[in-house]
Amino acid sequence: MSSQPLFLCYVDESGDEGLDFTRGASPWFFVSGVIVHTDDEVKVRAVVDEAIRTIWVSRHQTPPSLLHWRDLDHNKKIVVAQLLAAQPFCQVSVGIWKRGISQTSRLTQPDFLYRYAVRFLLERVTWYVDDQGGRVKLAFSNRSRLDPTRLRDYVIRIMGTPGAQVRPVFDPNDILVRNASQLKMLQVADACTSAVANAFNPDHYGNTHPYYLEKIKHRLYCRAGNLLNYGLKLLPRGYSADEYPFLSTLVR
Repeated sequence: MSSQPLFLCYVDESGDEGLDFTRGASPWFFVSGVIVHTDDEVKVRAVVDEAIRTIWVSRHQTPPSLLHWRDLDHNKKIVVAQLLAAQPFCQVSVGIWKRGISQTSRLTQPDFLYRYAVRFLLERVTWYVDDQGGRVKLAFSNRSRLDPTRLRDYVIRIMGTPGAQVRPVFDPNDILVRNASQLKMLQVADACTSAVANAFNPDHYGNTHPYYLEKIKHRLYCRAGNLLNYGLKLLPRGYSADEYPFLSTLVR
């Protein structure tokens, strides 16, 4: 039996893939992975139950069937972010600034944007795991149009591409696709990626909310002092950093 440490990575998204900003398309699309060592998975997963106890049960209210970030108000999101901040996991988030995408780009085709983000995500997830001398098993949150077979085929293809930076520390044929109701860790991943996305995508009133990201920023993958190319990868270039002054506070 291998003595290599085993990690689990749970992947979810936030934002939409639309490019019609006149009809409310989000300016950013995010895909995030929550990487946890198998020894710590039970503790991190318990955040879901702890949040439900703190927010609803302690107030004698009926809790929801699952913890879904978009259904929480600001105060509830603060509680979840505080609970996440204390947990032993590593987060990688990839953000695509959709205003920087040409209307003639292949990324405008169905699922291309998602796969593009997944490629950059898997690079960084595997870098982290490889640096720990381990292997990882991947679980993706189910989404409309997500075909597990096509996802696995895509991952196998990019891993075989010359110059690919996805390291072979996982079996692409072993990738899981599950609903958040089936795996509580996917509810954790939903909260983590949404906390990041809320710092970039404005709400209905045009306001962004970087507070949640500030709470969990120390959970983002930082390698040799470099966080913005690892734990938070933003592309393409062209967005105005002045719109996101909190980015300067993420550097450790």
